[in-house]
Amino acid sequence: MVIREKKEMARPKGTKPASERWVLDAIDRNIIALLQANARIQISNLAREIGLSRTATQARLNRLEIENIIRGYTIRLDDDSSWPKAQAFVMLYLGGGFCDRVLPYLEKIPEVKASYSVAGEVDMILIVEGWDMEDIERIRVEIAKIPGIHDFDIRVVIKERFDRRGVALTEFASKTSA
Repeated sequence: MVIREKKEMARPKGTKPASERWVLDAIDRNIIALLQANARIQISNLAREIGLSRTATQARLNRLEIENIIRGYTIRLDDDSSWPKAQAFVMLYLGGGFCDRVLPYLEKIPEVKASYSVAGEVDMILIVEGWDMEDIERIRVEIAKIPGIHDFDIRVVIKERFDRRGVALTEFASKTSA
C-alpha cells in the first residue's frame, strides 16, 4: 500500500485555505448590497433593513471588514464635466507573464484604476483614466518605461454604454423589473 501525502496548493499571500474562509450567507450578501447602494447608511438603518439588532449588524459588518470582504467604502461621481473623461483599456504583454514584477510600478501610477491578470496571449489588462487624451498619452509613455513590459496595446473608450461596478445588485434588479 502506498500512502501519498496530500500537498496543499500554493495560494496568494494573505489568503486563507478554503476550509478557513468565511462563507457569505444571505444576510451578509444583503449587507453588501445595501452598502453598495449607500455606503453612508447608518448602522441603525442597516440593522432595520436586514432584520437584525444593531449589535449583531455591527458584528457582521466588522467581520466582513476583518475578513477583507469589504475592503473600503467609496463614492460614485456625477457625470459632471469637471471629472476625468478620458478612459482607456491597456493590454500588457509581459513575455512570460511576470505580473508580480510590473505590479509595483503600476500601483504607483494613480491613473491606473484597475489591473487584471488574464488568461490568453495578453498577460494583464489595465483600466486607465485621465482628464483628456493628452493625459492618456502621458500615462502611455509612463507605462512604456516599466521594465518587464515587452509590448502593449491601448484601446481608448469612445463612449461608455453602461457600468454596473459599484451598483448594488438589489438596485440593478429594481431598475430592470420596473
